[in-house]
Amino acid sequence: MPKNAIFNGGLSYDLTSSRLVRLWLGLELLLILISFILLFFMPEAAGWLFLVVFCAVLLTLGAGVFLFVRYSLIPVVKDKRTYITERSKILKKVSKTKTEISKIKKTLATNQINENQEIAKALQKIHKEYIETGLTGEKIETGNISGVGPKLKEKLKANGIISAADIGLNIQNLEGFGKAKVQALLNWKESVLSQLESTKPDKLPDIQLSEIQQRYKRQRDNLTKTRESHQLRQTECGLELEAVNRNLSRFTGVNFINYLRTNLFGGINNRFSQSASAAILMSVIGLGVLIYGAFGIISSRALLVASVPAPTLTSTITHTPTQIPTSTVTVSPSSTITSTITLTPSITRTPTEDLSFYNVSDCLPKNTLFQKGTVVQIVDGDTIQVRLEDGNTYRVRYIGVDAPESERPYYTESKKANSDLVLNKEIILVKDVSETDQFDRLLRYVIVKNIFVNLELVKMGFAVAETYPPDVACADTFSAIQNVTRGSQIGIWIATQTPEPSFAQVVIISVNKSAEYVDIKNVGNIDVNLGDWKLVSEKGNQSCSLSGTINVGVTLRIWAGTAQGAGYGCGFGTSIWNNSESDPAVLYNAQGVEVSRK
Repeated sequence: MPKNAIFNGGLSYDLTSSRLVRLWLGLELLLILISFILLFFMPEAAGWLFLVVFCAVLLTLGAGVFLFVRYSLIPVVKDKRTYITERSKILKKVSKTKTEISKIKKTLATNQINENQEIAKALQKIHKEYIETGLTGEKIETGNISGVGPKLKEKLKANGIISAADIGLNIQNLEGFGKAKVQALLNWKESVLSQLESTKPDKLPDIQLSEIQQRYKRQRDNLTKTRESHQLRQTECGLELEAVNRNLSRFTGVNFINYLRTNLFGGINNRFSQSASAAILMSVIGLGVLIYGAFGIISSRALLVASVPAPTLTSTITHTPTQIPTSTVTVSPSSTITSTITLTPSITRTPTEDLSFYNVSDCLPKNTLFQKGTVVQIVDGDTIQVRLEDGNTYRVRYIGVDAPESERPYYTESKKANSDLVLNKEIILVKDVSETDQFDRLLRYVIVKNIFVNLELVKMGFAVAETYPPDVACADTFSAIQNVTRGSQIGIWIATQTPEPSFAQVVIISVNKSAEYVDIKNVGNIDVNLGDWKLVSEKGNQSCSLSGTINVGVTLRIWAGTAQGAGYGCGFGTSIWNNSESDPAVLYNAQGVEVSRK
């Protein structure tokens, strides 16, 4: 046979390797035979059996390493390794490109939202300036106000109340202005305001609108070009990968087993014979490993048994007593000492609090308040009603997570998952830093039967990780689990067709401190449930709880006292807005997050 004959997709017949393979397998078979003889015919030679097995293992390792090094240096093997390395690099490029394309898609969606928000804010600013200018321009002196004549108008002017913008509840403190006249002035201002509301611009000036739209369009165009560039690169990588895979297909027969088979059996071209020879080779190697393993265990056990010292029997010489006629000595019986066992009383431990629930997660804060209770009601996916051991019932908000609200997808599934976990079950509440949120709900981590409920909801994909400082002990844990859940596309992370961008945004568009009302508007593109929302006078910290739904494009007037005409009344009996100092109106959503301020 030629020294460098080519077989098996480019593996060459190497005379040196062939001789070594045959010598190695021959020695293996010889050592197996010797091991059988030592085991079955010379069982007392456990040491020799162990030595034979040890030599066989060294022989196998040494021959295997030497042959693999020679195999690695074959040119065709180097070529295959080069293609494998190239394929790995291409796959990394493909993965990186996919990540970049995904980021660009998210940025494009955010771009549209930002454009809508900027347009809405710009329109709010125009509305504010239009109404403020209109109220200031509507003079009391020329106004047709029922029951308010020139003298009263002069008195108002003397007190700095000149236009509709200056009218507020403060006029009720002026001499000569009873309830009827105060109401007449407020009604006149309301009519002026209503007229201004009906005539205010409903869109931005074309130039301003075009400037905003063009700016965001340029951003989208740049992002689109970048995405197309990445997509082109992805296609190119796909073509490169296809070419590399085609080249690798030529090396399917290039492997270490075929190398050994080629140098053991030579050029076998028949497919059946090739498979049979490979099976024989693997069987011999596998049989050798099994036999050496078994014999090694047997010989090691025998050596251990043999190493235990056996007891040595020493013969004892017994002397026959010689009778001596002497007086008999009577030995008094010796006293018997009876040992007395004194039982030490066992130690009874004092019962302590069971703190095993801390084992559910290392992130849970230690040395903090924990309480036990029973869940009596499920409010939604992240809020529950709990009856504590003292008999009192509290509303509890889960720390660090946020479940879908009633108008959002997966609200029902999230609430049901929460119910399945905790409803009517005994739970443990663990405090972080804050006691309650602004809605007086207890802020807690929740454990039930060694299940960390906050974490479990994120893991199931029915809540998202949200950080609300200072309660951040488990923020990193929640975030890490969310990354795994998002990658697994579970629950709310299930991949769906990308919908048109939508956003919910309710903003404060005007504050009239003198008339004691605030206007809010839904400038988003979905209706918003105002349940659990709050409007707060920041200076005086007066809070007005809202309810109902505000539809897209609707403006809602919120009165501090009783609603006058259409609108929502907070029911305060006195003024809440400070007219002489800065007193912003702040709007909070159901999660207690500030969404607008004016």
